[in-house]
Amino acid sequence: MHGTSTASAVMAAILANMTMRLGPASVPTEHGFRMTYVVAMLATVVGLLLTLATPRVRRFSAEQDTGTEPAQPRVATGKH
Repeated sequence: MHGTSTASAVMAAILANMTMRLGPASVPTEHGFRMTYVVAMLATVVGLLLTLATPRVRRFSAEQDTGTEPAQPRVATGKH
């Protein structure tokens, strides 16, 4: 939720600063739109690198852990 709000604010700031007059109105330039695409691509690359840098959690079964027979399930007897 915060990411999309931040991204739209950044894109709006870029487009608002790269405008030209077209009659009585100010409109974003083509260069402004290209810059938003560049910023989006850079954010994508940063996200990909962060994803690749995050360590994976590997889960092993009892057989792989000890190299012996699988563990037998415990049965609840009601005694503590």
